Amino acid sequence: ADELRRLIADLDSDQFKVREAATKRLIELDDLALAAIRAAVAAKPSLEMQRRLEKILTDYSGLVKTAEGRRQHRAVRVLGMLASTDAREVLALLAKGAQSARTTQEAQATLQRLRTP
Repeated sequence: ADELRRLIADLDSDQFKVREAATKRLIELDDLALAAIRAAVAAKPSLEMQRRLEKILTDYSGLVKTAEGRRQHRAVRVLGMLASTDAREVLALLAKGAQSARTTQEAQATLQRLRTP
């Protein structure tokens, strides 16, 4: 939460490099940043910040875009296919993550699927 607040504040920095770095990081955070971005837009930010926030929201399509996101998505799928005791333990750990995180949601869904006969 602290990082998200700092990144969103950095979108209004006087320094272009700081604004660009914050934008890039918010994009990397993907769905973890969505709620904070939407809240920041609702708070009527400066024009520069609003443009950057809306661009991130417009570009977000719900698809796994980052290499890290794709890696996590594949890992959850493999764990679901293995369905071993160890795999279920790892899925249970992942399922306890941030509720807005795609990996958390996928792990929860996979565990639910594994429990259903």
